[in-house]
Amino acid sequence: MTDKTDAALTNRYAIFDMDGTLIDSNPWLSKVSGRYLARRGLPPNEKYENLAAGMVFEDFCLAIRDYAGDQSPLEATIDEINGYTSEVYTKCDIPAKPYVREYLELLRKNGVRMCVGSATERDRIESVLRRLSLRDFFEFVVTTVDVGCGKNKPDLFIEAAKRFGVNDYSGVTVYDDHLPAMKAAKSACFRVVGVYDKVGEQQVEVAKEVCDIFSYDFEALTKRIVSREQGADSKRQEG
Repeated sequence: MTDKTDAALTNRYAIFDMDGTLIDSNPWLSKVSGRYLARRGLPPNEKYENLAAGMVFEDFCLAIRDYAGDQSPLEATIDEINGYTSEVYTKCDIPAKPYVREYLELLRKNGVRMCVGSATERDRIESVLRRLSLRDFFEFVVTTVDVGCGKNKPDLFIEAAKRFGVNDYSGVTVYDDHLPAMKAAKSACFRVVGVYDKVGEQQVEVAKEVCDIFSYDFEALTKRIVSREQGADSKRQEG
């Protein structure tokens, strides 16, 4: 394993994105923009299927409203899209990504302090994490609303580090599936573990260049940490 890999996986602090990283919600969320556009006689647009992941919710609503040429008040657009996304979190049985629980348990066992940093509204984050019995792994939740900008800027990650009491951002690892968020975190010197999600399929090769580690699943990450620990134990026994 490279030193870079060790540093990303052994940091004492971790920030996890939710949608597309901890939970497999993007297949449903990507259809929200399509529903909005269809009501206005427009076809699905891949840009807007992916855009919401890192944006402040109101900014996304403003962007898609302008694209559709919608003349209704912004508040009406917010209410409409909010209704669609609410259905996703309340009516769809969104699962955790495979091996998420095992990975979080391993990090907790190793003394890693964790939080969630997401563009999703706080009440939805709390609801989903509690339903999946994952909330207790995380000390706190930071959202884009808290910092007033999307995850294409590092402000959310910096705020999370501040709450942890950390000034050296290289000691904090960000787990995210969204390329702009990966780039933003790296720009502020955080370690970044890119997590594969099908919605970002076309950006995988770029993500691999940006991240300290890019992984297709949490099973592989779990195995990497266990393998490193077993190797360390073996060396101690030899010594």
